[in-house]
Amino acid sequence: MQPTLLIKNTLEAIEPSKTDYSLLLKRLKSSLLHSQEDLDSSSTNAILKKRDVWQKLDPTQMAEWAALCQMAGEVELALEIYSYLAQTYPDFEKGQSEYIELLTLFNKKESDLSPQLPFSLSSPSAPSAPSAAEAEAASLPFETMIRKKELMELYLNLFSGREDIFARQWADKNENKSGYVPVRYSMTLAHIEEHLNGLKTYGIYLLKSDSKVKCGVIDADINPEYRTGKITADQKNTLYREKSWMISRIFEISKQLGIKPLLEYSGHKGYHFWYFFNQPVDASKVKAFLTRVAEPVNRDIKAFHLEVFPKQDRLTEKGLGNLVKLPLGIHRKNGKPSFFMECAKKDLESQLFFLKKVEPASPNILDSGLAAAKQEQINNQVILHPRMAAIAKDYPEIYDLERLCPPIGQVIAIGREGKNLNTREEKIILQTIGFLPRAKHLIHYLMAPCSEYNPHLVDFKIGKIAGTPLGCKKIHSLLGFQGDFCPLKPDSTGYIHPLIHLKSWQEIAEKKSPKAMRVENLQDALENMKAAIVQLQRFLV
Repeated sequence: MQPTLLIKNTLEAIEPSKTDYSLLLKRLKSSLLHSQEDLDSSSTNAILKKRDVWQKLDPTQMAEWAALCQMAGEVELALEIYSYLAQTYPDFEKGQSEYIELLTLFNKKESDLSPQLPFSLSSPSAPSAPSAAEAEAASLPFETMIRKKELMELYLNLFSGREDIFARQWADKNENKSGYVPVRYSMTLAHIEEHLNGLKTYGIYLLKSDSKVKCGVIDADINPEYRTGKITADQKNTLYREKSWMISRIFEISKQLGIKPLLEYSGHKGYHFWYFFNQPVDASKVKAFLTRVAEPVNRDIKAFHLEVFPKQDRLTEKGLGNLVKLPLGIHRKNGKPSFFMECAKKDLESQLFFLKKVEPASPNILDSGLAAAKQEQINNQVILHPRMAAIAKDYPEIYDLERLCPPIGQVIAIGREGKNLNTREEKIILQTIGFLPRAKHLIHYLMAPCSEYNPHLVDFKIGKIAGTPLGCKKIHSLLGFQGDFCPLKPDSTGYIHPLIHLKSWQEIAEKKSPKAMRVENLQDALENMKAAIVQLQRFLV
Protein backbone atom coordinates (compact mmCIF):
# COMPACT_ATOMS: atom_id res chain seq x y z
CA MET A 1 0.00 0.00 0.00
CA GLN A 2 1.25 3.48 -0.86
CA PRO A 3 2.38 5.54 2.18
CA THR A 4 -0.02 8.40 1.50
CA LEU A 5 -2.95 6.02 1.04
CA LEU A 6 -2.00 4.32 4.30
CA ILE A 7 -2.16 7.68 6.08
CA LYS A 8 -5.53 8.46 4.52
CA ASN A 9 -6.93 5.10 5.60
CA THR A 10 -5.66 5.70 9.13
CA LEU A 11 -7.28 9.14 9.14
CA GLU A 12 -10.61 7.79 7.93
CA ALA A 13 -10.54 5.00 10.52
CA ILE A 14 -10.39 7.43 13.45
CA GLU A 15 -13.83 8.08 14.90
CA PRO A 16 -14.64 11.64 15.89
CA SER A 17 -15.13 10.61 19.50
CA LYS A 18 -11.66 9.21 19.79
CA THR A 19 -8.81 11.45 20.83
CA ASP A 20 -5.78 9.18 20.24
CA TYR A 21 -4.15 10.40 17.04
CA SER A 22 -0.73 8.91 17.89
CA LEU A 23 -0.81 6.40 15.00
CA LEU A 24 -1.62 9.12 12.49
CA LEU A 25 1.23 11.28 13.83
CA LYS A 26 3.60 8.33 13.66
CA ARG A 27 2.73 7.57 10.05
CA LEU A 28 2.96 11.19 8.99
CA LYS A 29 6.42 11.41 10.52
CA SER A 30 7.50 8.17 8.84
CA SER A 31 6.19 9.46 5.52
CA LEU A 32 8.21 12.67 5.81
CA LEU A 33 11.41 10.96 6.93
CA HIS A 34 11.34 8.03 4.52
CA SER A 35 9.69 9.26 1.39
CA GLN A 36 9.19 6.68 -1.37
CA GLU A 37 9.44 7.32 -5.11
CA ASP A 38 5.64 6.90 -5.51
CA LEU A 39 4.74 9.26 -2.66
CA ASP A 40 2.89 12.41 -3.60
CA SER A 41 4.23 14.90 -1.06
CA SER A 42 1.39 17.33 -1.82
CA SER A 43 -1.10 14.76 -0.43
CA THR A 44 0.83 14.54 2.83
CA ASN A 45 0.89 18.32 3.10
CA ALA A 46 -2.85 18.41 2.40
CA ILE A 47 -3.46 16.12 5.37
CA LEU A 48 -1.31 18.34 7.58
CA LYS A 49 -3.50 21.31 6.62
CA LYS A 50 -6.71 19.66 7.87
CA ARG A 51 -7.78 22.16 10.53
CA ASP A 52 -10.62 19.93 11.73
CA VAL A 53 -8.00 17.30 12.62
CA TRP A 54 -5.21 19.24 14.29
CA GLN A 55 -7.63 21.37 16.34
CA LYS A 56 -8.84 18.15 18.06
CA LEU A 57 -5.37 17.18 19.25
CA ASP A 58 -4.19 17.53 22.80
CA PRO A 59 -1.47 20.17 23.44
CA THR A 60 1.48 17.78 23.15
CA GLN A 61 0.17 16.24 19.92
CA MET A 62 -0.63 19.67 18.50
CA ALA A 63 2.96 20.80 19.13
CA GLU A 64 4.17 17.63 17.40
CA TRP A 65 1.84 18.33 14.45
CA ALA A 66 3.32 21.82 14.15
CA ALA A 67 6.82 20.32 14.14
CA LEU A 68 5.77 17.99 11.30
CA CYS A 69 4.55 21.02 9.37
CA GLN A 70 8.02 22.52 9.76
CA MET A 71 9.58 19.31 8.41
CA ALA A 72 7.22 19.46 5.42
CA GLY A 73 8.22 23.08 4.71
CA GLU A 74 4.84 24.48 5.83
CA VAL A 75 6.29 27.16 8.13
CA GLU A 76 3.28 29.50 8.00
CA LEU A 77 0.99 26.62 8.90
CA ALA A 78 3.25 25.70 11.81
CA LEU A 79 3.05 29.32 13.06
CA GLU A 80 -0.74 29.24 12.79
CA ILE A 81 -0.94 26.03 14.82
CA TYR A 82 1.42 27.37 17.48
CA SER A 83 -0.68 30.56 17.69
CA TYR A 84 -3.87 28.51 18.15
CA LEU A 85 -2.09 26.35 20.71
CA ALA A 86 -0.96 29.39 22.70
CA GLN A 87 -4.49 30.85 22.70
CA THR A 88 -6.33 27.62 23.50
CA TYR A 89 -3.89 26.28 26.06
CA PRO A 90 -2.22 29.36 27.62
CA ASP A 91 -0.75 27.27 30.44
CA PHE A 92 1.09 24.99 27.98
CA GLU A 93 4.48 26.70 28.23
CA LYS A 94 6.21 24.35 25.81
CA GLY A 95 3.92 25.46 22.99
CA GLN A 96 4.52 29.14 23.69
CA SER A 97 8.30 28.76 23.87
CA GLU A 98 8.39 26.75 20.62
CA TYR A 99 6.25 29.47 18.97
CA ILE A 100 8.69 32.19 20.01
CA GLU A 101 11.67 30.09 18.91
CA LEU A 102 10.13 29.56 15.49
CA LEU A 103 9.39 33.27 15.10
CA THR A 104 12.96 34.09 16.09
CA LEU A 105 14.39 31.45 13.79
CA PHE A 106 12.62 32.83 10.74
CA ASN A 107 13.17 36.48 11.70
CA LYS A 108 9.46 37.22 12.16
CA LYS A 109 8.52 40.57 13.74
CA GLU A 110 5.95 41.21 16.45
CA SER A 111 3.61 42.62 13.79
CA ASP A 112 3.66 39.21 12.10
CA LEU A 113 2.06 37.56 15.10
CA SER A 114 -1.53 36.42 15.02
CA PRO A 115 -3.81 39.10 16.56
CA GLN A 116 -5.30 36.35 18.75
CA LEU A 117 -1.98 35.70 20.50
CA PRO A 118 -2.63 36.22 24.24
CA PHE A 119 0.65 37.96 24.87
CA SER A 120 3.07 40.45 23.30
CA LEU A 121 6.75 39.84 22.76
CA SER A 122 7.44 43.11 24.55
CA SER A 123 5.02 42.61 27.48
CA PRO A 124 6.36 41.52 30.87
CA SER A 125 4.02 38.50 30.88
CA ALA A 126 5.36 37.10 27.64
CA PRO A 127 7.83 34.26 27.76
CA SER A 128 11.40 35.54 27.62
CA ALA A 129 13.05 35.62 24.21
CA PRO A 130 15.33 32.67 23.64
CA SER A 131 19.03 33.09 24.25
CA ALA A 132 21.55 32.62 21.47
CA ALA A 133 22.21 29.09 22.72
CA GLU A 134 18.48 28.29 22.77
CA ALA A 135 17.98 29.71 19.28
CA GLU A 136 20.89 27.60 18.07
CA ALA A 137 19.40 24.51 19.70
CA ALA A 138 16.05 25.23 18.05
CA SER A 139 17.69 25.44 14.65
CA LEU A 140 19.53 22.12 15.01
CA PRO A 141 16.78 19.97 13.42
CA PHE A 142 16.75 22.25 10.38
CA GLU A 143 20.53 22.37 10.19
CA THR A 144 20.63 18.59 10.44
CA MET A 145 18.16 18.25 7.57
CA ILE A 146 20.09 20.75 5.45
CA ARG A 147 23.41 19.06 6.19
CA LYS A 148 21.95 15.66 5.36
CA LYS A 149 20.61 16.99 2.07
CA GLU A 150 23.99 18.53 1.21
CA LEU A 151 25.80 15.27 1.96
CA MET A 152 23.36 13.27 -0.14
CA GLU A 153 23.80 15.73 -3.01
CA LEU A 154 27.58 15.29 -2.71
CA TYR A 155 27.08 11.51 -2.72
CA LEU A 156 24.87 11.68 -5.83
CA ASN A 157 27.38 13.94 -7.61
CA LEU A 158 30.37 11.70 -6.88
CA PHE A 159 28.73 8.35 -7.64
CA SER A 160 27.36 9.55 -10.93
CA GLY A 161 26.42 7.03 -13.60
CA ARG A 162 23.96 6.72 -16.46
CA GLU A 163 21.58 9.72 -16.37
CA ASP A 164 18.31 8.02 -17.22
CA ILE A 165 18.72 4.48 -15.88
CA PHE A 166 19.96 2.89 -12.66
CA ALA A 167 19.48 -0.55 -11.12
CA ARG A 168 17.77 -2.06 -8.08
CA GLN A 169 19.21 -5.16 -6.40
CA TRP A 170 17.04 -8.16 -5.60
CA ALA A 171 17.85 -11.29 -3.64
CA ASP A 172 16.22 -14.67 -3.11
CA LYS A 173 17.77 -16.03 0.07
CA ASN A 174 15.98 -19.37 -0.29
CA GLU A 175 17.61 -19.90 -3.67
CA ASN A 176 20.82 -18.11 -2.61
CA LYS A 177 20.56 -15.87 -5.66
CA SER A 178 20.76 -12.14 -6.24
CA GLY A 179 20.79 -9.78 -9.19
CA TYR A 180 19.75 -6.38 -10.50
CA VAL A 181 16.84 -5.06 -12.53
CA PRO A 182 17.00 -1.78 -14.49
CA VAL A 183 15.00 1.20 -13.25
CA ARG A 184 14.37 3.34 -16.30
CA TYR A 185 14.29 6.89 -14.99
CA SER A 186 16.68 9.29 -13.25
CA MET A 187 17.95 8.65 -9.75
CA THR A 188 16.90 11.23 -7.16
CA LEU A 189 17.78 12.13 -3.59
CA ALA A 190 14.76 10.08 -2.47
CA HIS A 191 16.38 6.96 -3.93
CA ILE A 192 19.68 7.81 -2.27
CA GLU A 193 17.91 8.10 1.08
CA GLU A 194 16.21 4.73 0.55
CA HIS A 195 19.57 3.17 -0.28
CA LEU A 196 21.39 4.72 2.70
CA ASN A 197 18.60 3.71 5.10
CA GLY A 198 18.74 0.11 3.89
CA LEU A 199 15.17 0.11 2.56
CA LYS A 200 16.36 -0.72 -0.95
CA THR A 201 19.73 -1.27 -2.60
CA TYR A 202 20.71 0.43 -5.84
CA GLY A 203 23.56 0.29 -8.33
CA ILE A 204 24.69 2.57 -11.14
CA TYR A 205 25.63 1.89 -14.74
CA LEU A 206 29.00 3.64 -14.97
CA LEU A 207 28.83 4.62 -18.66
CA LYS A 208 26.68 7.60 -19.45
CA SER A 209 24.68 7.73 -22.68
CA ASP A 210 27.67 9.32 -24.49
CA SER A 211 30.08 6.56 -23.32
CA LYS A 212 31.78 8.83 -20.82
CA VAL A 213 32.20 8.23 -17.10
CA LYS A 214 32.70 10.35 -13.98
CA CYS A 215 33.99 7.50 -11.85
CA GLY A 216 35.72 4.17 -12.27
CA VAL A 217 36.29 1.18 -9.98
CA ILE A 218 38.90 -1.46 -9.33
CA ASP A 219 36.91 -4.36 -7.91
CA ALA A 220 38.96 -6.69 -5.67
CA ASP A 221 36.94 -9.86 -5.10
CA ILE A 222 38.06 -12.66 -2.82
CA ASN A 223 38.38 -15.81 -4.91
CA PRO A 224 35.69 -18.47 -4.22
CA GLU A 225 38.01 -21.00 -2.56
CA TYR A 226 38.85 -18.40 0.10
CA ARG A 227 35.25 -17.48 0.97
CA THR A 228 33.20 -20.65 0.56
CA GLY A 229 33.30 -23.20 3.33
CA LYS A 230 36.00 -23.47 5.96
CA ILE A 231 39.41 -22.22 4.90
CA THR A 232 42.71 -23.58 6.17
CA ALA A 233 45.11 -21.67 8.40
CA ASP A 234 47.49 -21.24 5.45
CA GLN A 235 44.70 -19.82 3.29
CA LYS A 236 43.73 -17.43 6.07
CA ASN A 237 47.32 -16.20 6.39
CA THR A 238 47.55 -15.77 2.63
CA LEU A 239 44.32 -13.76 2.65
CA TYR A 240 45.61 -11.41 5.37
CA ARG A 241 49.01 -10.96 3.70
CA GLU A 242 47.62 -10.29 0.27
CA LYS A 243 44.91 -7.91 1.48
CA SER A 244 47.40 -5.67 3.29
CA TRP A 245 49.90 -5.70 0.44
CA MET A 246 47.26 -5.25 -2.27
CA ILE A 247 45.71 -2.19 -0.61
CA SER A 248 49.12 -0.64 0.08
CA ARG A 249 50.34 -1.24 -3.47
CA ILE A 250 47.21 0.06 -5.22
CA PHE A 251 47.34 3.23 -3.13
CA GLU A 252 51.04 3.70 -3.90
CA ILE A 253 50.68 3.30 -7.67
CA SER A 254 47.55 5.48 -7.77
CA LYS A 255 49.21 8.23 -5.75
CA GLN A 256 52.20 8.25 -8.06
CA LEU A 257 49.88 8.58 -11.06
CA GLY A 258 48.20 11.60 -9.49
CA ILE A 259 44.97 10.27 -8.01
CA LYS A 260 43.87 8.87 -4.63
CA PRO A 261 41.14 6.23 -4.65
CA LEU A 262 38.36 5.87 -2.09
CA LEU A 263 38.50 2.40 -0.51
CA GLU A 264 35.20 0.67 0.27
CA TYR A 265 34.50 -2.70 1.85
CA SER A 266 31.76 -3.96 -0.45
CA GLY A 267 29.77 -5.81 2.21
CA HIS A 268 29.90 -9.09 0.32
CA LYS A 269 33.09 -10.53 -1.18
CA GLY A 270 35.78 -7.92 -1.39
CA TYR A 271 36.74 -4.28 -1.82
CA HIS A 272 36.07 -1.44 -4.24
CA PHE A 273 38.65 1.22 -5.10
CA TRP A 274 36.67 4.21 -6.40
CA TYR A 275 38.31 6.77 -8.72
CA PHE A 276 36.53 10.09 -9.32
CA PHE A 277 36.94 12.75 -12.01
CA ASN A 278 35.75 16.34 -11.93
CA GLN A 279 34.15 16.05 -15.37
CA PRO A 280 33.03 13.19 -17.63
CA VAL A 281 35.84 11.51 -19.55
CA ASP A 282 35.96 8.81 -22.22
CA ALA A 283 35.40 5.37 -20.71
CA SER A 284 38.24 3.94 -22.80
CA LYS A 285 40.77 6.24 -21.11
CA VAL A 286 39.58 5.37 -17.60
CA LYS A 287 39.63 1.66 -18.43
CA ALA A 288 43.22 1.88 -19.74
CA PHE A 289 44.34 3.95 -16.76
CA LEU A 290 42.89 1.63 -14.13
CA THR A 291 44.31 -1.38 -15.96
CA ARG A 292 47.79 0.12 -15.54
CA VAL A 293 47.14 0.30 -11.80
CA ALA A 294 45.61 -3.16 -11.40
CA GLU A 295 47.71 -5.38 -13.67
CA PRO A 296 51.04 -5.32 -11.77
CA VAL A 297 49.18 -6.10 -8.53
CA ASN A 298 46.85 -8.74 -9.98
CA ARG A 299 49.64 -10.98 -11.23
CA ASP A 300 51.19 -11.28 -7.75
CA ILE A 301 48.10 -12.30 -5.74
CA LYS A 302 46.02 -15.47 -5.69
CA ALA A 303 43.44 -14.93 -2.94
CA PHE A 304 41.98 -11.91 -4.76
CA HIS A 305 41.10 -11.15 -8.35
CA LEU A 306 41.11 -7.57 -9.60
CA GLU A 307 38.67 -6.36 -12.24
CA VAL A 308 38.49 -2.92 -13.79
CA PHE A 309 35.21 -1.07 -14.35
CA PRO A 310 34.20 0.15 -16.84
CA LYS A 311 34.99 -2.94 -18.85
CA GLN A 312 33.63 -1.39 -22.05
CA ASP A 313 35.25 1.34 -24.15
CA ARG A 314 31.84 2.46 -25.39
CA LEU A 315 28.17 1.51 -25.25
CA THR A 316 26.70 -0.85 -27.81
CA GLU A 317 23.35 -0.21 -29.44
CA LYS A 318 21.27 -1.94 -26.75
CA GLY A 319 23.74 -2.56 -23.93
CA LEU A 320 23.96 -0.60 -20.69
CA GLY A 321 27.46 -1.69 -19.72
CA ASN A 322 28.52 -2.98 -16.33
CA LEU A 323 26.98 -1.74 -13.12
CA VAL A 324 28.45 -1.32 -9.65
CA LYS A 325 26.52 -1.38 -6.37
CA LEU A 326 26.42 2.00 -4.69
CA PRO A 327 28.36 2.17 -1.39
CA LEU A 328 26.97 2.48 2.15
CA GLY A 329 23.96 0.32 1.33
CA ILE A 330 22.90 -3.16 2.43
CA HIS A 331 23.78 -6.13 0.27
CA ARG A 332 20.39 -7.81 -0.14
CA LYS A 333 21.89 -11.30 -0.24
CA ASN A 334 23.63 -11.28 3.15
CA GLY A 335 22.27 -8.14 4.82
CA LYS A 336 25.74 -6.69 5.43
CA PRO A 337 26.43 -2.97 4.90
CA SER A 338 29.39 -1.55 3.04
CA PHE A 339 31.58 1.21 4.41
CA PHE A 340 34.61 3.35 3.62
CA MET A 341 37.59 1.73 5.31
CA GLU A 342 39.65 4.88 5.88
CA CYS A 343 36.86 6.50 7.91
CA ALA A 344 37.38 5.63 11.58
CA LYS A 345 33.69 5.90 12.48
CA LYS A 346 31.17 3.58 10.86
CA ASP A 347 27.95 5.53 11.52
CA LEU A 348 26.19 6.81 8.40
CA GLU A 349 26.69 10.52 9.05
CA SER A 350 30.44 10.12 9.60
CA GLN A 351 30.74 7.97 6.50
CA LEU A 352 28.89 10.54 4.38
CA PHE A 353 30.89 13.40 5.87
CA PHE A 354 34.09 11.53 4.93
CA LEU A 355 33.18 12.12 1.27
CA LYS A 356 34.12 15.78 1.74
CA LYS A 357 37.74 14.63 1.72
CA VAL A 358 37.42 13.19 -1.77
CA GLU A 359 39.18 15.27 -4.43
CA PRO A 360 38.06 14.28 -7.94
CA ALA A 361 40.97 14.25 -10.36
CA SER A 362 41.37 16.14 -13.59
CA PRO A 363 41.01 14.03 -16.75
CA ASN A 364 44.45 15.35 -17.74
CA ILE A 365 46.10 12.66 -15.63
CA LEU A 366 44.69 10.08 -18.02
CA ASP A 367 46.89 11.31 -20.81
CA SER A 368 48.54 8.15 -22.07
CA GLY A 369 52.00 9.66 -22.46
CA LEU A 370 52.10 11.00 -18.89
CA ALA A 371 50.64 7.81 -17.43
CA ALA A 372 53.11 5.62 -19.33
CA ALA A 373 56.07 7.77 -18.24
CA LYS A 374 55.02 7.63 -14.62
CA GLN A 375 54.44 3.89 -14.86
CA GLU A 376 58.03 3.54 -16.03
CA GLN A 377 59.06 5.64 -13.05
CA ILE A 378 57.18 3.26 -10.75
CA ASN A 379 59.03 0.28 -12.19
CA ASN A 380 62.48 1.79 -11.75
CA GLN A 381 62.47 4.24 -8.85
CA VAL A 382 61.51 4.37 -5.20
CA ILE A 383 58.00 5.77 -4.81
CA LEU A 384 57.77 8.54 -2.27
CA HIS A 385 54.46 9.83 -1.02
CA PRO A 386 53.19 11.15 2.33
CA ARG A 387 51.86 7.88 3.74
CA MET A 388 55.11 5.98 3.17
CA ALA A 389 57.64 8.82 3.34
CA ALA A 390 58.78 7.99 6.90
CA ILE A 391 59.36 4.32 6.07
CA ALA A 392 61.21 5.16 2.86
CA LYS A 393 63.45 7.57 4.74
CA ASP A 394 64.20 5.60 7.92
CA TYR A 395 63.87 2.02 6.67
CA PRO A 396 64.71 2.06 2.93
CA GLU A 397 65.60 -1.65 2.94
CA ILE A 398 62.14 -2.61 4.18
CA TYR A 399 60.45 -0.14 1.86
CA ASP A 400 62.30 -1.48 -1.19
CA LEU A 401 61.64 -5.12 -0.31
CA GLU A 402 57.93 -4.45 0.15
CA ARG A 403 57.79 -2.69 -3.19
CA LEU A 404 60.05 -4.94 -5.27
CA CYS A 405 59.43 -8.43 -3.82
CA PRO A 406 55.68 -9.26 -3.64
CA PRO A 407 55.91 -12.34 -1.35
CA ILE A 408 58.13 -10.64 1.24
CA GLY A 409 56.16 -7.42 0.70
CA GLN A 410 53.01 -9.21 1.87
CA VAL A 411 54.73 -10.39 5.06
CA ILE A 412 56.10 -6.90 5.74
CA ALA A 413 52.67 -5.34 5.19
CA ILE A 414 50.94 -7.47 7.82
CA GLY A 415 53.83 -6.89 10.24
CA ARG A 416 53.49 -3.14 9.91
CA GLU A 417 49.76 -3.45 10.63
CA GLY A 418 50.49 -5.14 13.96
CA LYS A 419 49.31 -8.63 13.03
CA ASN A 420 51.31 -11.50 14.52
CA LEU A 421 53.56 -13.40 12.12
CA ASN A 422 53.28 -17.15 11.98
CA THR A 423 56.34 -19.41 12.13
CA ARG A 424 56.93 -19.44 8.37
CA GLU A 425 56.52 -15.70 7.99
CA GLU A 426 58.87 -15.04 10.90
CA LYS A 427 61.45 -17.41 9.41
CA ILE A 428 61.34 -15.53 6.11
CA ILE A 429 61.94 -12.19 7.84
CA LEU A 430 64.81 -13.53 9.96
CA GLN A 431 66.49 -15.46 7.15
CA THR A 432 66.43 -12.55 4.70
CA ILE A 433 66.53 -9.22 6.52
CA GLY A 434 68.73 -10.86 9.17
CA PHE A 435 71.65 -10.79 6.73
CA LEU A 436 71.58 -7.03 6.15
CA PRO A 437 73.99 -4.61 7.89
CA ARG A 438 71.15 -3.05 9.93
CA ALA A 439 69.46 -6.38 10.62
CA LYS A 440 68.72 -5.89 14.31
CA HIS A 441 67.27 -2.39 13.84
CA LEU A 442 65.09 -3.47 10.91
CA ILE A 443 63.78 -6.69 12.47
CA HIS A 444 62.83 -5.00 15.73
CA TYR A 445 60.98 -2.34 13.74
CA LEU A 446 58.91 -5.03 12.00
CA MET A 447 58.29 -7.14 15.10
CA ALA A 448 57.53 -4.33 17.57
CA PRO A 449 53.88 -3.68 16.50
CA CYS A 450 52.92 -7.35 17.01
CA SER A 451 51.02 -8.19 20.19
CA GLU A 452 53.33 -11.16 20.87
CA TYR A 453 56.50 -9.07 20.53
CA ASN A 454 59.23 -10.08 22.97
CA PRO A 455 62.42 -8.02 22.42
CA HIS A 456 64.68 -10.48 24.28
CA LEU A 457 63.34 -13.43 22.30
CA VAL A 458 63.81 -11.50 19.06
CA ASP A 459 67.43 -10.74 20.00
CA PHE A 460 67.97 -14.44 20.73
CA LYS A 461 66.57 -15.47 17.35
CA ILE A 462 68.66 -12.88 15.53
CA GLY A 463 71.78 -14.26 17.24
CA LYS A 464 70.96 -17.74 15.89
CA ILE A 465 70.81 -16.68 12.22
CA ALA A 466 73.33 -18.63 10.15
CA GLY A 467 74.00 -19.81 6.62
CA THR A 468 72.80 -17.78 3.66
CA PRO A 469 69.62 -15.82 2.86
CA LEU A 470 66.55 -17.81 1.87
CA GLY A 471 66.25 -18.24 -1.87
CA CYS A 472 63.27 -17.09 -3.91
CA LYS A 473 62.07 -20.65 -4.57
CA LYS A 474 62.09 -21.49 -0.87
CA ILE A 475 60.18 -18.32 0.03
CA HIS A 476 57.55 -19.00 -2.64
CA SER A 477 57.21 -22.55 -1.31
CA LEU A 478 56.88 -21.50 2.35
CA LEU A 479 54.13 -18.97 1.54
CA GLY A 480 52.40 -20.98 -1.17
CA PHE A 481 53.04 -17.99 -3.44
CA GLN A 482 52.14 -18.68 -7.07
CA GLY A 483 53.29 -15.45 -8.71
CA ASP A 484 56.12 -15.12 -11.17
CA PHE A 485 59.75 -15.00 -10.06
CA CYS A 486 61.54 -11.66 -10.34
CA PRO A 487 64.08 -11.36 -13.21
CA LEU A 488 67.19 -11.40 -10.98
CA LYS A 489 70.72 -12.61 -11.65
CA PRO A 490 72.58 -14.61 -8.98
CA ASP A 491 75.01 -12.68 -6.82
CA SER A 492 78.40 -13.85 -5.53
CA THR A 493 76.70 -16.36 -3.22
CA GLY A 494 75.74 -18.31 -6.32
CA TYR A 495 71.95 -18.33 -6.21
CA ILE A 496 68.92 -16.03 -6.38
CA HIS A 497 67.35 -14.45 -3.30
CA PRO A 498 65.32 -11.24 -2.60
CA LEU A 499 68.20 -9.25 -1.07
CA ILE A 500 69.71 -8.88 -4.54
CA HIS A 501 67.11 -6.13 -5.05
CA LEU A 502 68.80 -3.98 -2.39
CA LYS A 503 71.65 -1.55 -2.78
CA SER A 504 72.73 -2.23 0.80
CA TRP A 505 73.26 -5.90 -0.07
CA GLN A 506 75.25 -5.06 -3.18
CA GLU A 507 77.57 -2.91 -1.07
CA ILE A 508 78.46 -5.78 1.29
CA ALA A 509 81.99 -6.82 0.34
CA GLU A 510 81.91 -10.24 2.05
CA LYS A 511 78.51 -11.90 1.82
CA LYS A 512 78.28 -14.48 4.58
CA SER A 513 76.23 -15.21 7.67
CA PRO A 514 75.99 -12.34 10.12
CA LYS A 515 78.21 -12.04 13.16
CA ALA A 516 76.88 -12.61 16.65
CA MET A 517 75.05 -9.64 18.10
CA ARG A 518 77.98 -8.28 20.05
CA VAL A 519 79.19 -4.68 19.91
CA GLU A 520 82.49 -4.51 18.02
CA ASN A 521 82.51 -0.85 16.93
CA LEU A 522 80.66 2.44 17.24
CA GLN A 523 78.39 1.59 14.28
CA ASP A 524 77.24 -1.59 16.04
CA ALA A 525 76.56 0.43 19.19
CA LEU A 526 74.50 2.94 17.20
CA GLU A 527 72.39 0.21 15.62
CA ASN A 528 71.78 -1.37 19.03
CA MET A 529 70.67 2.01 20.36
CA LYS A 530 68.24 2.47 17.45
CA ALA A 531 66.77 -0.96 18.09
CA ALA A 532 66.34 -0.10 21.76
CA ILE A 533 64.53 3.12 20.83
CA VAL A 534 62.10 1.12 18.66
CA GLN A 535 61.37 -1.16 21.60
CA LEU A 536 60.86 1.79 23.96
CA GLN A 537 58.51 3.57 21.55
CA ARG A 538 56.36 0.47 21.34
CA PHE A 539 55.71 0.48 25.10
CA LEU A 540 55.13 4.25 25.25
CA VAL A 541 52.28 4.20 22.71
